Amino acid sequence: MKRYSSIVVAVILFSIAGCNENPFAGDSETLTSEEYQIFNDILPQPDTAMTLDAFTATDEFFDSSHSYETMSRYYRQRANIILDSEMVVDFFNKIRLSVKIEKRRLINPGILLTDNKTAPGTTTFSRVGLNAGRNKALIYISHFAGPLAGYGETCYLEKKVSRWIIVARLMEWIS
Repeated sequence: MKRYSSIVVAVILFSIAGCNENPFAGDSETLTSEEYQIFNDILPQPDTAMTLDAFTATDEFFDSSHSYETMSRYYRQRANIILDSEMVVDFFNKIRLSVKIEKRRLINPGILLTDNKTAPGTTTFSRVGLNAGRNKALIYISHFAGPLAGYGETCYLEKKVSRWIIVARLMEWIS
């Protein structure tokens, strides 16, 4: 009994001290300010209307063949880009969970958030995987225009000065 209570006390102390941080940042149920900055940098300019899924995409779009090696090989062969393994791991950890996008954090007032992923013209973003330097990123983007009209792609981004730009795209599917 004494040993059990010591363990409980230790767990409580570690929790209070903040030592129980989850090693996977992707388990968070909210988007980070960096993710909103990336969304805002790659979304259309403020004078353009667009429908955006109100929740981020999950790994349902990726089959079991997707891995660091698969993505790395493609980007190296097609775009001469070497992916950072930490960034890819962060990406795959974050896309396990879908989170809600807050309209107030998006700059473009023309963005309409919808809960209907299959509404014609709906674009969906995933969570963003970042490298340790916070200057390179991966994001999944899909667009649904109709039953046989859509696509999904993984995009590699780099931060140039203070703005994120898409450097390369990997087509995941198209119909």
